[in-house]
Amino acid sequence: MSIPRKTLSVRKDAVAGFFEDIPALMVVVIGVTIFFASMINAFMNYSVTQFEDDPQEGQKLLEAIISYSGLTKDGYKDGTFDRGKLRNLTIEDLERDIFTEFEYEIYVEDVSDYPDRENYTFNTSKVPGVHENVEFRLRIIYPVNIYTSIEPHHRQTCLHGAFLRITLWK
Repeated sequence: MSIPRKTLSVRKDAVAGFFEDIPALMVVVIGVTIFFASMINAFMNYSVTQFEDDPQEGQKLLEAIISYSGLTKDGYKDGTFDRGKLRNLTIEDLERDIFTEFEYEIYVEDVSDYPDRENYTFNTSKVPGVHENVEFRLRIIYPVNIYTSIEPHHRQTCLHGAFLRITLWK
């Protein structure tokens, strides 16, 4: 049996089937990418909140730090740190004066645009994740000010904007 000639003819205005599948494939790839991105985002948010122990403990530590006389500038409200005290503060002073059952890291980041800005880190232990028994607990970010003297003889002062980041772990 022979195939009729009419079925073997090729039309010049038709589109091959492969080119019809490309837009559908693009929609599927974009959808799968969005799905995986949302799953990763959900897992990261879950893993951060999964180990939160007691937010009140973090709040107590925050209040203790922003009102700690070894950091705050005399005569200013809570949350205004003295740069001279920040430079001279040791972790032993913090552990002696501020007690908590958690290990913690205090990081003060000067976010001003002054050229003399400095960042300060105080760690009561190793960084989380170094040991296999360390569990992340809580991270708090709080806006503070850093009091600095431009010229001590002229008594000109300046307040730098900063962020206080406290990380607690056990």
